[in-house]
Amino acid sequence: MVSVSKDGKLRAKKCGKAAISVKSVTGKSQANVQVKVVKTLKKVKKVTLSAKKVVLYVGGEQKERQTVLTAKVSPKKATVKNVIYKVTDKNIVSVSKKGVVKAKKMERRRLPYLRRMAGAKKQSAKLL
Repeated sequence: MVSVSKDGKLRAKKCGKAAISVKSVTGKSQANVQVKVVKTLKKVKKVTLSAKKVVLYVGGEQKERQTVLTAKVSPKKATVKNVIYKVTDKNIVSVSKKGVVKAKKMERRRLPYLRRMAGAKKQSAKLL
């Protein structure tokens, strides 16, 4: 499926899955990676968020200070489905890798937008 050169470069040989292990010279440390080789990359065409508008309260209870945004990508069979959450102003809200949005300071701003790693599709939600 995959060949590895002396300097660690991977080269696809045919479609399928393979596991690559790297060991230290002493054999005490090891790292593994799973590699999937596909014939063609199926790009994401659309990303939708679970909410278009969100209201968060800085001084409120836990459930009022934070919410979870979930992303839905289409097509479902896209090769790379990972999403990255980003915030335009980190002083106002923060967002985790899993989409947990927490209020920090009161102000009207745009909330995180999603960027697809393959396809660079964006979707945004507004903080009211």
